Order: sequence, then structure tokens, then C-alpha cells
Amino acid sequence: MVDAAVQAALANERERMISALETSAQAVPDVPHDSNTVLQEKAPRSRMPVGQYKLTPRQAASLRAKRQRGAPIKALMEEYGISRATLFRYLQ
Repeated sequence: MVDAAVQAALANERERMISALETSAQAVPDVPHDSNTVLQEKAPRSRMPVGQYKLTPRQAASLRAKRQRGAPIKALMEEYGISRATLFRYLQ
């Protein structure tokens, strides 16, 4: 009795795995083995696209005003979430 139940469970599991493999194989494009095709995934986008400003003009003006009033560099970096180099670029 136990052997028959185990055999039936194994057969069901085998069928489930075969169907899972068949569906996953459909997602991969069919490329001939003699082809020089390279499959690439899209690279994840970086946090900030290159060439965009980190601060709005209003935030930049506020940053400059706070620095003129004597705010420490470290405090401004933390408040605006920018690096030291970026902060000094805005202060120029």
C-alpha cells in the first residue's frame, strides 16, 4: 500500500516538474548553437541618470544661503543628501 502511494506521489511530482520545465523553456528565445548571438539582460537603472541635477534651483539657493550664514559643511551634506564634492559644486 505504501509503495503504491509513494509511487503515485513521485509520478505526480515528475509530471509537475516536466510541465514547469516546458513552460520555462518557452521563455528562452530559440538561438541556434552555431550563431554568434549574445543574449543580454537590461542593466538595472542607476539611482540617478547621468547629467541630472541633484537639487532644484530653489534648493541650491537655499544651500548657498545657509552656507553664507555659517552652516557646517557636514550638516548641509546630511540635510540635502549629497556628497562633499556635489556640495562644493553647488557652492561655486
